[in-house]
Amino acid sequence: MTSTAIYCYDRACVRFAVYPDGPVGRRVLAEVTDHALRHAFGVHGGPEALVQTCEQNIYFLEERVARRFRLDPRQPVMIDAGDLSSFHQY
Repeated sequence: MTSTAIYCYDRACVRFAVYPDGPVGRRVLAEVTDHALRHAFGVHGGPEALVQTCEQNIYFLEERVARRFRLDPRQPVMIDAGDLSSFHQY
């Protein structure tokens, strides 16, 4: 999958697109806070490291985004540390 992740300085998050219903389905923009990425994945670098971490864990993030989107498709999707609390690095 080609990533569309970018760092948003004004919002302190990484914004990326997912397709909860597959590649022919609706495109959903989501954001994951930099705090969530640092907390869940142990990121210590700057914006580039945050984007890279998002790209490396996109399948895990996509599942969280799809779940949140299906709860209320009218609301923006913002993933925070609580959404990533079940992530365990092995």
